Formats: sequence, structure tokens, C-alpha cells
Amino acid sequence: MCKIFIGIITSILTILGITLMSIAIITPAWQVVTLTDLHVIHEHGLWLDCSSTNPTFGDIFSSDHKCTNKFINFEFSKNYNEIKLDNGDANSHKLHKWHQVMLILFGSSIIFAVIGQTFLFCAFCFPISGVVANLFLLISFLTASMAMIIFHIYTNKTEFRFISVMLNVYEQKTGYSSVIGLFAVLILMIAFLTSIILSVFIFIQDRNKHNISKTFPKFSTSV
Repeated sequence: MCKIFIGIITSILTILGITLMSIAIITPAWQVVTLTDLHVIHEHGLWLDCSSTNPTFGDIFSSDHKCTNKFINFEFSKNYNEIKLDNGDANSHKLHKWHQVMLILFGSSIIFAVIGQTFLFCAFCFPISGVVANLFLLISFLTASMAMIIFHIYTNKTEFRFISVMLNVYEQKTGYSSVIGLFAVLILMIAFLTSIILSVFIFIQDRNKHNISKTFPKFSTSV
């Protein structure tokens, strides 16, 4: 009964980690900067950039929230006027190599977590599957951690931390997307640890069954 409870907790944590990581990927607020001269707030994500006068998590798809992806060339719109931003802010709207690496790492992490969860279900029938699940969940946690480390390394570099618009220089702050990504990594770490506990319980129970069968062998009653 205990192993079933731990298995449920591990599954919930894994699914929650996958969900949060997916939300972190699709939302744009990895870096946020308030352009006071333009009275607008810019959100720079891994592949999506948005601008709004007052952005919130629930207003991403509102009419005031104008978004575009980094895979195409574009100019941001503000109110009724088209504003061409200078090279300082334009650099934040490019799909850089580190953006691509983070997307690959996060995508790989989700895939590994899904595979790990699949093997976790099989662990109750085949104990060795629990070890395989541990391995995949560990890789999932490590790849997601690498993505977050890359993010913090590059966003602390001058060319990505500060942007210049018109005559002013603004500092970009980390937004809610990066916080969600960090929580996803932490949850995956806990899921990995609980999966190890689950594997230990399964192997102990399996060993006890074998010991019982050796201690009390089944005798044939046929004459």
C-alpha cells in the first residue's frame, strides 16, 4: 500500500513538472522590461515576445497584449503608432543560439519525463522498470537544470541584461516564466527522489516474496 502511495505522489509530481515546464516554454515573460519613455512593458521569451501597457499572466491573449514570435522579422506596435526600436531592443527579439539550446533542452526534458513516467507504471509488475524510470527522470531533471543555468548565465551578460531604446538604457528583470521554469526543475528533482524511494520499496517487496518462496517451497501433493 505504501508503494502505491509513493507511486501516485511521484506520478503527480512528474505530471506537474511537465505541465509547469510546458507553461514556462509557451509564456513570454522570461525577461521583462518597462520602457518608461514609450509607456509600454516588453516581455521577452524563449520564442515569443509580447508588449503591453499592463501585462498580466491571464491577459496574454487580450487585445492589449500584442505578441509575435522570434522566428519572423517584425516591429513592435504601440497603441496607434508603429515604432521601430533601435538595435539595443532588437537584440532581445532575435532567436539566439542560447534560446534554441534552451528550447531543445526543455523539450528533451519533457520527453524524458514522459518516458520515465511510462516506465514508472510498469515498475509495479517489472521491478527493473523502476530503475529505468529513475534514470529517465534523472536525465529529465538534469536537462531542465542545464536549460535554467544557461538562462541565468546569458541573461546576466550585458548585451542581454540591458537594452537601449531612444536615449535611455533599461535593465531587464526576470519574469514569471523563469520562476515557473525554476519550480518545474525543483518539482522534477523531487519526483526523481521519490521515484528512487519507490524503486527501493518495490525491490524490497520483491526480495521478500522470493525469500518467502524459498523458505516455504510448494510441495507437490500428487502421488
